[in-house]
Amino acid sequence: MKWLAFILTLIIAFLSHHDENPSPYYIQHETDMKVTSLSKIRKQMIQEWREAYGVPFASEIER
Repeated sequence: MKWLAFILTLIIAFLSHHDENPSPYYIQHETDMKVTSLSKIRKQMIQEWREAYGVPFASEIER
């Protein structure tokens, strides 16, 4: 029974904390880029990944 209470406590704590704060990576990106739109942040993250791994934009269109 104690393990069930412990698991429920962890789930409740996670859900309540998750609702209050967005992901720390998004917070860092948001402050660095001075934007508020998560879609813009996502596009920037994809662009950074492409530059890091040398993936051209055309490869996505070909799929």
